Amino acid sequence: MIGSVAFQAKLVYAAALVLAGLEAVRRLARPSGRAVRASRVLPIIFGLACVVAIVCLMRAAPEDRRGLLLGNTALVCPFLIGLVAAPVLASLLAVLRRLAPTRPIRAGAAAGLLAGAAAAFVYAFHCPESGLPFVALWYTAGILLSSAIGAAMGPQVLRW
Repeated sequence: MIGSVAFQAKLVYAAALVLAGLEAVRRLARPSGRAVRASRVLPIIFGLACVVAIVCLMRAAPEDRRGLLLGNTALVCPFLIGLVAAPVLASLLAVLRRLAPTRPIRAGAAAGLLAGAAAAFVYAFHCPESGLPFVALWYTAGILLSSAIGAAMGPQVLRW
C-alpha cells in the first residue's frame, strides 16, 4: 500500500508536523524566541486532518466507520509513537538545554511535537492502518502525548 493515496497522506501529515515542529524548536531554542509561525500553522494542519477525516467518515458506509476510526491497533498506536519519540525527545532536550531557551514549557512542548511527528513519520512505514480518520485521531494522540511529556519535562530539564 506504499503507493496508495492514504499511505502518502499519512506521510504528508507527519512531515508537515515535523516541519512545523522544527520551526518551533528553532525559534524557541534562543532566549526570548517565539514560535509565531508554528503557532499559526499547527491549527491549520490539525484542522485539515480533521476535515479530511470527517469527509472520509461521511463517505464511508456506516458499517465501515468503526474500522476507519479504530482499525486494529488503536490501543497501541499512540504509545508506540511515544516510544519511538522518546530517544528523539531526550536528544532534543539535551540540545535545547545548551541553547538557553527562556520559555522552557513551550520549548519542551515544541521538542515533543517534533519528536512525536518524526516518530509518527517513521511509524507510518510499519503501521498497518491507512485510514485517514485513524491517522488523524491516533497519530495525533501519539504526537500530543510526546508533546505533553516534553512540556512537562521542559521546566526541569531546560532550566539553567
